[in-house]
Amino acid sequence: MDLPIVHGSYARGPIRGGERQMLLLVEEIAKHNIPQVIVCRKGNGVHEYASSIPNVRIAHARHHLLDGFRPIPARLYHAHEARAAYWAAISTLLTRTPYLITKRTPNPLSENRMTHRVYRRASALVGISDAVCDVIRAAGGHDPSLIYSAHRNMTADPEQVRRIRQEIGADPVIGQVGALVDSHKGQSHTIAALSQIQSQFPGAKLVLLGSGVDEEKLRKQAEPVGGVIFAGHRQNIADWIAACDLLLHPAYEEGLGSTLLDAMHLEVPIVASRVDGIPEIAIDGTSALLIEPGDTAGLADAALRVLNDDALRAHIVAGGREVAARLGPKAMGQSYLDLYESILGGTQP
Repeated sequence: MDLPIVHGSYARGPIRGGERQMLLLVEEIAKHNIPQVIVCRKGNGVHEYASSIPNVRIAHARHHLLDGFRPIPARLYHAHEARAAYWAAISTLLTRTPYLITKRTPNPLSENRMTHRVYRRASALVGISDAVCDVIRAAGGHDPSLIYSAHRNMTADPEQVRRIRQEIGADPVIGQVGALVDSHKGQSHTIAALSQIQSQFPGAKLVLLGSGVDEEKLRKQAEPVGGVIFAGHRQNIADWIAACDLLLHPAYEEGLGSTLLDAMHLEVPIVASRVDGIPEIAIDGTSALLIEPGDTAGLADAALRVLNDDALRAHIVAGGREVAARLGPKAMGQSYLDLYESILGGTQP
């Protein structure tokens, strides 16, 4: 029996961008009839999603260090977040199986010597954007491979989109997708910008998709503004994104922004922050309009430019469509398969 590729993620809570990208990759690899195992925590949604992927087994994670001392036989370990990097490194010490790490966040590596050792000993390092690759290089690790995240190749149901817009009862519908963590995603600026947008578009409403620690704070901010809908997590996220006339993403930090790729694929125009990896896909004036992080007035002005200019909107949508065409799941999957093969000495996984 062929040994599997073993993926590790110790993320908690509902599925977010990193886990979605891991699952996209697992789906693409499964198309090549390669056995895989996913090491993940119970109750974070990965198990339920992965159960429908053929030739994939779930191993429930307990502790990233202890699990490393009970290694799963593998051809290759692939760590998809920071704790999993320790799990993979310990597993490799005991089995001599190579491992690689994908870093998805733009924050610097910990000063902890062990973290740097874990990165140095990896057979390969991957950054999801040039911005993340620069962070890896700055830590003194070996040169990382750049493999961009991918959109989810989602399609929207026109009837569901119509129903959602009717339910919202707004024109225009403005959206933001992401965990309700204001210091990261900047939803407070989106809510503040809405009040300025409503001066020209009194019927405008904002749909916030996601949940998180700042929901109560954001609800209090939204009360006097009016027109803010906290939609939580939606299984039919493609329908909700497609129901939006505009997607805002005033993040303070972002490795790349796979949600932006989803919006581009669904032909929804974007206004986003000029930060970290975002400008690598959201090209100002071509596939998005960009503003500086924390600039509420700039966010509102850019949103109004798109809402008031049909030609600009069409231009941004066309540019986004071109970006999304290059960064789909198939391309990402093949890039990782090529990297796996190079790690394994030219042998296909």
